[in-house]
Parts: sequence; structure tokens; C-alpha cells
Amino acid sequence: MNTLPNEIYIASNLYKKQELGMTDHRKQFPLTFTGDVLLAKDIQVVDYGTHVYSYDDSIETKWNDAKFVDGIVVWRSNGQVPPVKILLDFVMLGVITLGQAHISAEQKDIEQSAALEHLMLNDRGEVCLGAEAFEVTQARADK
Repeated sequence: MNTLPNEIYIASNLYKKQELGMTDHRKQFPLTFTGDVLLAKDIQVVDYGTHVYSYDDSIETKWNDAKFVDGIVVWRSNGQVPPVKILLDFVMLGVITLGQAHISAEQKDIEQSAALEHLMLNDRGEVCLGAEAFEVTQARADK
């Protein structure tokens, strides 16, 4: 596992570790950028009396849903680059480097800007993205 500062610049944006979320009220866990715990074994079972909460939203489990494609971290399901805060938590988990997070975050910015070129109005007059906006990410998901 890696330690990162509480504030970090990546892809020209400042990100801060989460002040809310699971790691804020359970001080035995390292503070993360998403507020989720790093390891699945640290997920707590909480009995509220009416229901029991034990959803595994750990960074370790999220990593199982990601993969590298052409040197970029993407979700297995849709080929999109995860949010930057999740990339930073992947760095803290030790599964990617800060450089890989930076490259992936920059790619995400490029793709989001390019997708805006495909904005259109649908039949109901609503603004939406055309199918062309998803071609790159869908091709990565298929790899």
C-alpha cells in the first residue's frame, strides 16, 4: 500500500482526501479520496436493528472491476476510465502507480472533451450524446 498526501494535483486538478464516508467515522482506516475503505477485509457489518449493512464498496473490490487497456485503467464493463478519486485510491492500494493514474486521468479528460462534440437533441428536444461518443470506450471494453 502507498501513502499519498491529503491533497494532490493530477491532470491539472486538485483532489482532496474525502472528509465524509466510511473512513472518516472509522478512524482505524487510512483516509482515502473516495471515503471507501481500501481492503475488502475491513468492510464492517453494521446491524441497524431493522437491517444489516455489509455492502462491499472497498477499493480492492472496485479494482477487480477494472483492467489495463493500452496502458490506461478502465472499467471492465464499459471501457471508461474510472473517476480520478478512484484512480488515486488504486494508487493507495498499490495496484497502479501515480504515473498510470495521471495518464488515465488525462485520457479521461481528452475523451470527455471529445464526447461533447457529439451532443445532439433527441426527438423530445432533450440534450444527449450521440452513439459516436461511446465508440472509443466500447472498443476498449471489448478488448
